Amino acid sequence: MKSNPTRQFVVIIILLLVSRVFWGCGGESGVQNGECQAQDNHNPCEDGDLCTQEDFCLDGECISGTPKSCDDHDVCTKDACNPMDGQCAHQGCDPNASCTEVGCVCEQGFSGDGFGCAHQCPNQNCDEGEDVSTCPDDCDFDLVVVVQESMYDSIRTSLEQYLADIAIASQKAYVISFSTGDVNDLKNTLVEQFTLYGIEGAFLIGDLPHAEYEDSTNDQQFPCDIFLMDLDQSWTDGDEDGKLDGHPRSPLEIFVSRITGTSDEINKYLAKVHQYRTTGSLVPKEALVFMDSHTCDEPCAMGLDWIYSKTDYIDSFV
Repeated sequence: MKSNPTRQFVVIIILLLVSRVFWGCGGESGVQNGECQAQDNHNPCEDGDLCTQEDFCLDGECISGTPKSCDDHDVCTKDACNPMDGQCAHQGCDPNASCTEVGCVCEQGFSGDGFGCAHQCPNQNCDEGEDVSTCPDDCDFDLVVVVQESMYDSIRTSLEQYLADIAIASQKAYVISFSTGDVNDLKNTLVEQFTLYGIEGAFLIGDLPHAEYEDSTNDQQFPCDIFLMDLDQSWTDGDEDGKLDGHPRSPLEIFVSRITGTSDEINKYLAKVHQYRTTGSLVPKEALVFMDSHTCDEPCAMGLDWIYSKTDYIDSFV
């Protein structure tokens, strides 16, 4: 009778399974109570993590050995081993951290371990990289003070007092300087401050540019800071003479006020503002109204008599 090769192959496989030799953490097999038993050993093995060394067998399992050291002896790197390939990686300080003698330290306004630093908000300070969209509690301001750059140093102390007085009134303000440029550059600066810090108004100090507007109907020309208050509309200069002559009617985004003068004059003005904020009105509560024929059809107080108990008039009707 011919033997069946397929049947012989199956029998061989079965015999191998019954009397198999366990590699790695299993020793030679034996039969106990009719079951195949593996004998424990302490052979070297591989746990699948290439960042461990000298793995060994214990109780039939592969036990991880000593972790591979990736220490580069640099306090400003975070050393780690990749278990997939066993290669060392050395992470430096976060961009918002500084390397010190004790390691990476997050900068002001950021928190973390130095290798990962996140914005800390709120922290009572609008830090670099923050704005009203990322940290509204710290970066939503009421006022920006824009100062002529060449004047800034000579009025710095007065400005600091002005900001402190505003803070006491539970309002938030900050100062920036403006160096060179025309009124469009100044407007772009205000648009940027409005976008980043949600300002409600701007206080302009010094010889800063302004827009000129001409009314062809009445043949009048005059400075027009409404141009700086209207941040999102286009104004026109139809005759291209450098003076605006057309604009859309739309709500204004911010208010704008300004003062000009020498550094000494501005310091004196800010000192009066401080005195007013701390002691009250510096002058009698009276109003003086100057009128001409273009103001009212007849002498009028322009509503000031509702506010002041005494109103004096100077007019062209008499």
